[in-house]
Amino acid sequence: LERIFMGHAHFYGPDDAAARRAGFGPDPLSANFSPEYLAAAFARKPKQPVKAILMDQSQVAGIGNAYSDEILVRAKIYPLRPAGSLTSDEILRVVNAAREVLERSVSMGGDNDYTDLFGAPGCFSTTVHSQAVCQDCGGVVRQVKGGGRTTYYCESCQPIP
Repeated sequence: LERIFMGHAHFYGPDDAAARRAGFGPDPLSANFSPEYLAAAFARKPKQPVKAILMDQSQVAGIGNAYSDEILVRAKIYPLRPAGSLTSDEILRVVNAAREVLERSVSMGGDNDYTDLFGAPGCFSTTVHSQAVCQDCGGVVRQVKGGGRTTYYCESCQPIP
């Protein structure tokens, strides 16, 4: 089984670290990542796809391509849908899905394609990302390009509006 190594580390002094952190949005597992916060982020860029905003580190810290796909399938939101079109109920679903997916992944040591610093593999498996069939419903997983990234979605769980 081939492992993918990804990431890097930087060491900053206190002033540089604070300045660097200021450029990031809230961590999805923090109290600052609320439905109100996400609604405001979506309102600032209403025509941008919801997935793009979730992956924009200045809006939300730490969500990448695979996790954004997983969050949106759990929330049952089509990833390329304009962010400004989401209802308050749908925004709440995205916030809750982000917490559920990330908490589950953290508890399982991360994605099963990666290892931690000590070489231990993660055990989190994706539902749609890089899958042919949705692991929740058995539906067909489709791929689309958006923002230069491949996006995976379940056509049953996440119908195109």
